[in-house]
Amino acid sequence: MLNVNPILNGIINQPHNEIDFRRNIDEKKIFIANLSKGKIGEDVCMLLGSLILSSFYLASLSRQDIPEEKRESFFLFVDEFHNFVPENFSLILSEARKYGLCLTLAHQYLGQLDEKLRKAIFGNVGTIFTLLLADTEF
Repeated sequence: MLNVNPILNGIINQPHNEIDFRRNIDEKKIFIANLSKGKIGEDVCMLLGSLILSSFYLASLSRQDIPEEKRESFFLFVDEFHNFVPENFSLILSEARKYGLCLTLAHQYLGQLDEKLRKAIFGNVGTIFTLLLADTEF
């Protein structure tokens, strides 16, 4: 899949990574990724989204060299996150906060999330913002 898809080939098969996720966090940079399934395809969307989320998580873990009281928060907004939830997402939810990574996750309805993921989210979130709930949602 990596060599067949020209978008992935152009991103993944580079000699070195130009995106420094730790620097993005430390310098409070804005990082925007257009992962539209209509433009790049569902598989590429899932893979790149998962890679980006995991990269920000790993970059936040590297902040252990900063004393906890001096770590400034970094806010990561993830729209339609159910499309690219990495395997270790439950761990990200439970661990990221202590390294200053604050997640805002958006999706359409709870049915898009499997039960394990729903439990991880509801067990770790501080605020839930909802609009126009269907009867079956809660």
